[in-house]
Amino acid sequence: GPLASDSLEAVLEYDLEPVIFNRETLEGLGRLSKRYRKHILTHLKLETGTHRQGIAEDEVEAFARVYRKFPYLGGPYGASMHFANIEDTTNHEFAQYQLAEYRRLLRRLSRLKVKPKIRHTAASAALILFDETRFELVRPGIAAYGHWPSKETYLTYRLQGGENRIFTPVLT
Repeated sequence: GPLASDSLEAVLEYDLEPVIFNRETLEGLGRLSKRYRKHILTHLKLETGTHRQGIAEDEVEAFARVYRKFPYLGGPYGASMHFANIEDTTNHEFAQYQLAEYRRLLRRLSRLKVKPKIRHTAASAALILFDETRFELVRPGIAAYGHWPSKETYLTYRLQGGENRIFTPVLT
C-alpha cells in the first residue's frame, strides 16, 4: 500500500526499500536523502493493466525528473508490476499483454536515463507458470508457505506437464 508521508523517515531509520507509485512520496524521500546525504533505494511500481497503485505511462517522465533532481536517490533500484489476474484463470493472454507493457515501460525509463537495476514481476502464480517473469527478483507469496495460489494455477501447471507434488505446506 501507500507509504504515509509521516512514515518517510522510517525508510532511512530501518534502511527500507519502498515500492513507490506516488510522485509526492518519491519527492519526500528525495528531500530526506538530500538532507541526510544518504542513499535511498526505491522500487517503482509500473501500471500495466491492473489500474491500482501504479505509475501510468504519462507519469513516467515526471518520475524520471524527480530521480534526476535528487542524486542520493540514484534512480530507481528496482521496477515492479502486479499481474491483474494471473492466478484465477487458465487464459493468460492478459498476463502476456501486461508483461509486454512492463517491458515497454522499462525501455521508456531507460531512454529517460533512469534504468532500474533489478526487475521483478513474479508473484507465486507467475513464478510457477512463466519463466520469463522471473528477472532478477521474485516475490513468492502463498507458494512460500507450500500452497498453490489457486486451482487454476495448479491446472495450468499440470497441463504444461508439471509434476504433481511440488509443494508441501509448512503449516497445518
